[in-house]
Amino acid sequence: MKILFLTAEAAPFTKVGGLGDVAGALPAALRAVPGAGLDVRVVTPLHGGARARITTPLERVARVSVPHPSGPLGAEILATTYDGVPFYFVHAPGLFDDSIAVYHQDTGWDGHRYAFFCLAALELARVIDFVPDVLHANDWHTAPSIPALHRARFSDPKLGRARTALTVHNLPYVGWGAGPAMRAFGLVPGELPRVAPEGREMPLPIGLSLADRITTVSPGYAREILEPEFGAGLDALLRARKDALVGILNGIDTELYDPKTDAALPQRYDATTALAARAVNKRALRRELGLVHEQGSVDEPLPLLAVVSRLTGQKGIDLVPDAIRALARDHAFQCVILGTGDHALEEQLLRLAGELGDRVRVRVAFDEALSRRIYAGADMLMLPSRYEPCGLAQMIAMRYGCVPVARDTGGLSDTVRDLDLHDAPTGFLFPVASSRSLAFGLRRALATFAAVSPRTGEHCAREGRFAMLQQNGMREDFSWSRAALAYAHTYRELVTGETR
Repeated sequence: MKILFLTAEAAPFTKVGGLGDVAGALPAALRAVPGAGLDVRVVTPLHGGARARITTPLERVARVSVPHPSGPLGAEILATTYDGVPFYFVHAPGLFDDSIAVYHQDTGWDGHRYAFFCLAALELARVIDFVPDVLHANDWHTAPSIPALHRARFSDPKLGRARTALTVHNLPYVGWGAGPAMRAFGLVPGELPRVAPEGREMPLPIGLSLADRITTVSPGYAREILEPEFGAGLDALLRARKDALVGILNGIDTELYDPKTDAALPQRYDATTALAARAVNKRALRRELGLVHEQGSVDEPLPLLAVVSRLTGQKGIDLVPDAIRALARDHAFQCVILGTGDHALEEQLLRLAGELGDRVRVRVAFDEALSRRIYAGADMLMLPSRYEPCGLAQMIAMRYGCVPVARDTGGLSDTVRDLDLHDAPTGFLFPVASSRSLAFGLRRALATFAAVSPRTGEHCAREGRFAMLQQNGMREDFSWSRAALAYAHTYRELVTGETR
């Protein structure tokens, strides 16, 4: 079965957000599904900086031309293989080249660039005679490929027979400003009765209306986007297309995020050696960050809380300062916060660190190695997201034995099993995106961490229910092979007509 996978970004070549991680890992996992016979090929733009990250030879395989009212637009197609997957890069000077970033603040210009990219990708499929059984698009940037393929069903029956899947990674980004480009390239269908008038020229609503299957990145998010609170104005459309919607939980790179082999850690470990090794890592992390106790020691058994996140309102980071202040009045703990994002939030967190001195450290940075040392040394990870389509941090944290304290939403609900609600719990969930609710969740976690042993009468974070949470989390399967099986089943349904 042939799968043409279109994406605006793909790690390790380009990565801005979670889509890059998905597109860098899922295609290889799909090709590895036993017995599925999936020939997955990825098409992505050649963005600024990508060429330097391509370590295998690049081959010029085609030149393609896309009609436009201003005259034909051309692109060069370069190809390489990464992790066993063919990657095709669309290189078009002035649109996609070494000097241009993945996304631009001018969504009108991005609409023009990505509509062109989608048409160039379909032209590439014709030129190399790779007629896909399934065209898999991701988010609004590649959603224009779906009306383009519908148009091809009349002009090119061979290509037009492909079925279409559209994965929504973050629903609120619909392609505002792309309407003029969609019209110019002839990608606005005549009638879309299920789409509100203001959305009938936007890439994502058009794609959602026409795709044969809609997927999103967790079962919880698939349920939530049917409701007005999370539906970004598209909930009515999605309810009308409910039978085509499926949620498939993302995975993580379990080779990259593996405490047994992670060279960034002072002490490596697995589930059987985690408790002692994590104590070593915790001391080293405190020393690295200057988190000493009042007596100048890094060995005090204080719980260490953490945030590793983009610093944005969507991630609920604005809720953290007041929650930490409330806890600080009656709990002993320390906290480390790592991330970059909204400048105002960065300033709020730095003020918090100034107020609480040796209890809080804030690093305004993107530091992949430090993030893994935090996962390996902190006791709890805060995830107060207002909405979370999937989320990767909680999966990585659990793999490293760091217990998540998460808002009960989207993919967080699918991956974190609450201590009081499950037989094999992995963390703590709190119901509302508020500082008070976050503080409540943290108090539950701190109480569990500080519980005394019925056997020894001493502090027992290393032997009681908190240790059980750590062990359960480390044994979870968050690999891409699990997600790939679900996508392979979805493709088979589309091509064979099997029902779920």
